[in-house]
Amino acid sequence: MKNYFNIDKEFFLIDSNNLNSVKTRFYGYSIQDTGIYEENNLDEKAIAGLDGCGCYIYIKAESGKITIQQDFNGSYGIYLYQNGDYFALSKSFYMLTEHLKEKYTLTLNKDYCNQILCDSLVSLACQETPICEIKVLDKDLNIIIQKNMIKYYQRDYKENSIRLDSEEGIQVLDKWFYRWTTLFRNLKLHTNNISVDLSGGFDSRMTFMLMAESGMDLNEIRVNSINNEMKTHKEDYRIASEIATYAYPASK
Repeated sequence: MKNYFNIDKEFFLIDSNNLNSVKTRFYGYSIQDTGIYEENNLDEKAIAGLDGCGCYIYIKAESGKITIQQDFNGSYGIYLYQNGDYFALSKSFYMLTEHLKEKYTLTLNKDYCNQILCDSLVSLACQETPICEIKVLDKDLNIIIQKNMIKYYQRDYKENSIRLDSEEGIQVLDKWFYRWTTLFRNLKLHTNNISVDLSGGFDSRMTFMLMAESGMDLNEIRVNSINNEMKTHKEDYRIASEIATYAYPASK
């Protein structure tokens, strides 16, 4: 079977010795009120609407200046190596390591590796990696590269706590509700192949509530749920069935 996964297309590596080769590129997807945007449909309006929602890294190379911004979760991760005036960065730790290993001394971060082995592959470190000289940039940091200098600026995604019963809290909740219900309606205008995974968990119930309140005909949407003896699937299926029965009057 032919492998259609293109490493060069899905990953980037920026080397300070070769900045002229960097091209404008969008990786991943952005979720906006008007739809979901990827590399093939990202227009100027969608670029202006990049607000951190989604899973993406956007690289813009223009007039000798490179800017890099990422979603507010830092979902991909941007790995950086810096040694004096030289730097290299990538969203692939493996690619960056392979690029550097014959040129610079890289040392194993033993404490980090031991912690990973003991804690079921979950890292408690925010910036450390298995290589001491390579770090992960903070999820809120965007990057500017100009004249072979790399600088960072912190984007304020306003992750502050707001009382839900306050006027501001209700406004934020309303904005969140209208954003997602509008998105679902826009998706329905472009496709009839919408599928939803529904469990008994809080997250999927909240997502399904948004879809139910969007005004779409739920009988035109495929709903999936797992029913087996693994984990909490059996109980989840029972809850999901009750939700589906309530949401689909025709099925009663």
